[in-house]
Amino acid sequence: MQSFFHFFIYSSLLISFGAVSLTRVSLQLLNLPTSDKVLFNLLFFSTAATYLLARIMGMWNMPEHIKQYFWFGRNELFIRSFFALSSGICFLLFWWLPFHSQSLLVLLAIVTLFYSLPLFRKAGKWVRLRDVGLFKIFLIVFTWTLSTVALPVVHYQQSLLDPPVILLLLERAAYILAITLPFDIRDMKFDRHANLKTIPMLIGISHTLMLAQILIATSIFLATINCLFLVETPYGHTLLPLLATYLLSWWLIRQTNEQQPDHFYTGYLDGTMLVMGALVCLGG
Repeated sequence: MQSFFHFFIYSSLLISFGAVSLTRVSLQLLNLPTSDKVLFNLLFFSTAATYLLARIMGMWNMPEHIKQYFWFGRNELFIRSFFALSSGICFLLFWWLPFHSQSLLVLLAIVTLFYSLPLFRKAGKWVRLRDVGLFKIFLIVFTWTLSTVALPVVHYQQSLLDPPVILLLLERAAYILAITLPFDIRDMKFDRHANLKTIPMLIGISHTLMLAQILIATSIFLATINCLFLVETPYGHTLLPLLATYLLSWWLIRQTNEQQPDHFYTGYLDGTMLVMGALVCLGG
């Protein structure tokens, strides 16, 4: 069971299903169709390709004996093969989408490349945007919010300026930022070594956790306003599952510390995305 759990989280399957899950929540909340298999498959495989590419680049100059400490290092052939498969499927699915969806995807692809690949120089070295202090966390929030809210809205040719969409964009951004901040706490010892300035490095662990909890409270507030006053979805079908997920996320954030194992972050915190999708789906 433990080996399957590690496979599920470190192969990027969990995070890819998480992208599909959050997108379905967005569609259901905004009363948009939830049956477009091309959109869901593209989100799944593009998310997998993005995170697998980051894994591959992280292993690029890693000594072999160090790789063996990590699941993805011991399964490098699978990581590279799944990345190639996911990238190929994304390329094929891209042409099935309407032009307005393709345009937003091109923007997301450009951001992803700069995030994962060393495409610009800093202090005489080629670096990735994820290696530049605060860029990493805000790029994650930007890409996840666009992918799981803006993309499905644009795909169905709805306005991004409608009040329910604006509130959902803000709600999703606050949620993603809240569950991503603990990852910066996990990475503090590596960031100190790399001399990176992250939010926990700037304001400390306790203030970072407080900020994450405030962000969850913000998501709860925005979801309540949206469900009760702006969208037509019955609040019991969407709001209560959202509140349950946000309360679970708030509880997990309070358990965050530097001693938590890696699967606490990549399994439990990221897993709240699947919880949200499952609860909203059952409620609907």
